Amino acid sequence: MKRLLIAALALALVPGVAEAKKKKTYCQRAVALEHGKVVKKTNGVTVYTRSRSFSACSDSKRKAFGLYILDPGYKITQVVAAKGRCVAIRYGGKGKPDEILTKDLGGKEIGSSVTVVGYNNPAGIVGSMSVSTNCVVAWGEAVTDAAGTTTYRVRLKAFGVATDVTSGVVNEIATVGSFDDIRHVSVKAVGRKVAVSWTQGGVRQTKALP
Repeated sequence: MKRLLIAALALALVPGVAEAKKKKTYCQRAVALEHGKVVKKTNGVTVYTRSRSFSACSDSKRKAFGLYILDPGYKITQVVAAKGRCVAIRYGGKGKPDEILTKDLGGKEIGSSVTVVGYNNPAGIVGSMSVSTNCVVAWGEAVTDAAGTTTYRVRLKAFGVATDVTSGVVNEIATVGSFDDIRHVSVKAVGRKVAVSWTQGGVRQTKALP
């Protein structure tokens, strides 16, 4: 009996043996099944790529969705998620405006929603981005028009049914003065409402919606 215990202990100490016996999570199995490469795991959501397509998975909801196929030269630059359910993914390419894809992984909708930052303008850059636990994304953007004028704004969009903010509509929250003011945008759930925060000249501002 003593020899068996020693042998079992020795086997457990061999690198990789103990880990191999651990049960994989739902998302780990999904990534392995698709031969994917993990981009980021955050707040219960795993975002992964396979070639130029990317997907998002929730362990708590036990769901995985293929979301988008990136254009050549595009890459994912930021992933924010909340509650193993609400995810916003920012991606873009050199000389191209940023785009934000949102998905409620616990919702009934099959599709996802994409917002092009600075649509119909030469340049649109996201300075910061945040998502609430009731599936509302807020971001700060710098948009440059054809005349070369850059405008800095704070915007928000709901993409789930757990909030009273109208889903699918981009709301303009504020126009601010500099790029530094769009680098500190955040949003949090307050019941079925949300509170958005940003800075204006270094001073913190907050607005509740709806």
